[in-house]
Amino acid sequence: MREITFHEVGMQNFGPYVEPMVLTFENDKLTLITGPNGIGKTLSLEAIPFTIYGETSKKAKGDDVVNTRVGRNCHTWVKFSIDADEYLVDRYHKYTKLGTTVTIRKNGEDPYLKGHKEVLPEIEKLICSKKSFMNTLMFGQKVKDFFTDLVDSDKKEIFRKILDLDIYTTWYKSADSDLKEIKSELQEVMEKIGIEQGILNDNEIQIGVLFKQFQQYEETKKEKISNFKKSIEESQRLLDSWKADRLKLDATDHDVEHLQSQITDVEKQIAHHEGEKTTEMLQLSHSAESKISEMKDAANKATQALTKKHRETYDLFYESYNNEIKKLVSEADEAKQGMTDNRSSLSAKETEKRIIQTNIDKLNDSLELTGGSCPTCLRDIDEECREHLEKEVNDLINKYQSFEKEEISIKRSQKTYQILLDQNIEIQKGLTVQFDNARVALDAEEESDKLKIEGKINAAIQKINELARTETLKIERDYNKYITDLNKKLGQLQGIKEVVFNTAEKIKEIDETITNLERNMTGLVLQMSMTEEQEYDKSQLAAYQMRKKQLESSIQEMNQEVVKFQSDEKLSTFWKAAWSPTGIPSMLIDESIPFMNEKVSEYLDRLTNGRYIVSFDTLAATKAGEFRDKISVNVLDTHTRANSRIQLSGGQTRIVDIATILTLGDLQSSIQDVNINILLFDEIFDSLDEENIGFVSNILGQLKVGKSIYLISHTQVDQLEADEILELK
Repeated sequence: MREITFHEVGMQNFGPYVEPMVLTFENDKLTLITGPNGIGKTLSLEAIPFTIYGETSKKAKGDDVVNTRVGRNCHTWVKFSIDADEYLVDRYHKYTKLGTTVTIRKNGEDPYLKGHKEVLPEIEKLICSKKSFMNTLMFGQKVKDFFTDLVDSDKKEIFRKILDLDIYTTWYKSADSDLKEIKSELQEVMEKIGIEQGILNDNEIQIGVLFKQFQQYEETKKEKISNFKKSIEESQRLLDSWKADRLKLDATDHDVEHLQSQITDVEKQIAHHEGEKTTEMLQLSHSAESKISEMKDAANKATQALTKKHRETYDLFYESYNNEIKKLVSEADEAKQGMTDNRSSLSAKETEKRIIQTNIDKLNDSLELTGGSCPTCLRDIDEECREHLEKEVNDLINKYQSFEKEEISIKRSQKTYQILLDQNIEIQKGLTVQFDNARVALDAEEESDKLKIEGKINAAIQKINELARTETLKIERDYNKYITDLNKKLGQLQGIKEVVFNTAEKIKEIDETITNLERNMTGLVLQMSMTEEQEYDKSQLAAYQMRKKQLESSIQEMNQEVVKFQSDEKLSTFWKAAWSPTGIPSMLIDESIPFMNEKVSEYLDRLTNGRYIVSFDTLAATKAGEFRDKISVNVLDTHTRANSRIQLSGGQTRIVDIATILTLGDLQSSIQDVNINILLFDEIFDSLDEENIGFVSNILGQLKVGKSIYLISHTQVDQLEADEILELK
């Protein structure tokens, strides 16, 4: 049996504990922690699940447990041993040097794991899961419903953790994965069989088609040879007829070359006149375009000269305007500088006046005092000193009045500067308006001159275009007369040529027909010979027959694979059902029920002298009277005959819960072959009367053998024989 022994839990800046606090665990010892509410009794034990699992029984973690006054450097630790190996788990949150992390050491060496994701699985492997811890080793206060009130899925999860059934979940997933893979492979093979069976069916159809094609080929071959013979005989008859017609047309042939020469000569004359007409019209067009281009160039030059003249006038006017503006700006800057200097002088005068006034006030204060010392020479004030002080006061007053006169003079000068500056601005505005008006007038004059030039040019161009059109019409009229006469002559010659060419075309057509008939007869004879020699290609038919044998063999092999996959599918289906929650894990839970019933009865006998009967079952009756797989807890009070947890009082349910958590602890110890030396109870006596407190105290005294029990209560309990009492203040 594995011995898991907790030695100590420590905390600093954890909840209310700023200074380091350590609780040690000694076997055969019952320790009572007491004190007023809110002092931190519960958190002293919650440091254990927080350290090893990262959260308390109430799921508080991180910032929730850091001391609010310090706000950082939270450190908790747990020391425990498993057989001969010593372990230390340190958890830090907002720690100055280490940040937020958790480490685990073995036998005093450096940490071999660091970080919550790495340490938590190791803790669950070494000790147990958090859910098992909270249902077998720690009775938390107001955490959640206890085991007897949990839903079926939560109860089963606790059983899985206690009975170490998670491995079955892994095996179930593996079997499920294997089953899915087998089904996928089986489906793939079945699809391949379907595909290849379809190909085989198509192949057999193609073989039948090819065999029919072979029969049709032989019949068609005989028919083609017969048709070739008939076509050759018909072609020979037509050839003889066309040769006879050719001899008749030879007698009506004419001199085509002389006629064509005359036609060519007339066409050349027409082309010559057309060329001359085109040349003269192009020359006329080029001449008109040249004149227009010259006039446009002259207009552009005139426009450019006008623009240049306008720019020069504008530049002269702008230069005069700019010089005036610069002069005014310079005068304004001088006025502004004078005003700035005056403001500085006024500020200095004001400062000096304040200093003089302060000195006058000090001297007057000294003169009003009886006795005292002179503020300038520190002697006692006598008549001579008083006259001297009065003279200094008068001198300062004169100086103060002199500064006031200077201030009046500066302010007058300041007003003069402001008037000059306002006049300067008005003059600048007037000059700007004059400049803008002059610029608009210059632009309008320039635009008017440009429009006049453009109007003259457009009128000249229009006149040139009218003269060109008149001359063009005259050229066309003169040349069209000659061309019309030549076209008439050309028409007459072409009429004669058409008659001659019709005869020549007929002769040519007959010659082509005779040549085609002779060529066709030669081709027919060659095709008939080739048709007689051709044989049907049976290679494709042979290939399809070979493919049929291959497909039949492949389908037979895949059918054998189907048989194997179906066998594997049955086997994987069996193991999936075996590893499922309703399979072997359910059987193991069923097998643990008698142990649970025996132990819970034993504890209830010791707690209540057999008043309460609690039994566990894995079948629950539905409203319809059917039974289903569900963990149920049956409770009976033999005195009141209450037969459900709802009918029990708070104290009664507390007794049942204590017996249940002790039973689950024994089950875990038996199944996992492990002994853990701690039991932690928080406010276990809540809702219990004096008699039940006595029963619970007795059983705790018996349970402490080989264990370290910590019990929290806000009041001391007289019936409890505690080995140590820690009173928190």
